[in-house]
Amino acid sequence: MTINFDSKGAKAGAHSLVAPEPLRDVPPPRPAARYYETLDALRGVAALAVLLLHTSSFLLWPGLARSAYLAVDFFFVLSGFVVAHAYDGKLRDGLPVGRFLWLRMVRLTPLHWAGLGIAALLVLPGALAGDYRLPPDAVVLALVLGALFIPWPSMQEPPHLFPLNPPAWSLFLEVLASLAFGLAHRWLSTRVLIAMVGGAGAVLCFNAVTAGTIDGGVRWTSLDAGLARLCFSFPLGVLLCRGRAHIPPALGALGPWPLLAILFALCLPTVPAPWTGLYDLAFVAVIAPLLVAAGTRASPSPAARPFFLTLGAISFPLYVLHEPLRGGLLALAERAGFGERAGAVVYLGAIIAIAWAAAPVDAAIRRWIVGRRQGAALRRTS
Repeated sequence: MTINFDSKGAKAGAHSLVAPEPLRDVPPPRPAARYYETLDALRGVAALAVLLLHTSSFLLWPGLARSAYLAVDFFFVLSGFVVAHAYDGKLRDGLPVGRFLWLRMVRLTPLHWAGLGIAALLVLPGALAGDYRLPPDAVVLALVLGALFIPWPSMQEPPHLFPLNPPAWSLFLEVLASLAFGLAHRWLSTRVLIAMVGGAGAVLCFNAVTAGTIDGGVRWTSLDAGLARLCFSFPLGVLLCRGRAHIPPALGALGPWPLLAILFALCLPTVPAPWTGLYDLAFVAVIAPLLVAAGTRASPSPAARPFFLTLGAISFPLYVLHEPLRGGLLALAERAGFGERAGAVVYLGAIIAIAWAAAPVDAAIRRWIVGRRQGAALRRTS
């Protein structure tokens, strides 16, 4: 998804022989649309790292991308930046909170629903045959609850918040972040945001020391860890956005390509146990915000821009669809005669191609939904 922000022009006043009163209450025009191609591409690299982490055992390389769970923390920082950049001004100008939340849900739901639907279709035959961990009625319940972003109501088997698509836990937290951002926007001053970051940071430090990592969120038993990650990184992204004018241009001196390489490389290592917590804290508190800040100051060349935009476009479908499609694609690869590792490579290529094909479809569906809503509103007021 291209990270873009619409400008808003002011209507010109009618000509008059009498000098008009100064428009003291009219906000200044917003700046022209800005595209952050490097942030788009960084999102895509993070999604690829998560894909490798979840495929590593099938590649017979279980330590591959072992630290890619930190990509979710990068997503949260970037999400705070993007949501604030897109909606801070609009909410201040009177955008209804309900409209803001509806727009955020439109952004998430089409592909989220597609992933859940695919997963349900693939596991339902096994459930009917008694070969799946959930009976058929529970599969249907998980589908309905997941579509509404309601976690699975049991802490027993399966332990995931969203059994049909476990990565959806972070989307659930994104929904909570959007809800809090919209409802509490008028009170989200810099001081409040810093307090949130500080409080959540203390919890992350505690988790890093006691659990040896900050990883968590996918299961009920680690939801508190996931909430701490969100409450640290999302407000930090909002602070970065609001202070973006003060980001020194020198941060972009490395250029966009090294930023992508750094993020990918930092998701790869298996950090020894005594140092995992410290590595996690360094990533979320220093590396992730620095990468987002530097990404606002580094732009790709015109020749590289299409590739960066493509990385951004496939990021969300890749993240949302890779788990639901994995079983089916690996089974097809096995039937085609591929071994386990070769089949995993085929799966990687296939899911990237599917994400590339799904991105414009998702964008078209979202445009249609928004356009239909706007058309209905115009008809009601005409």
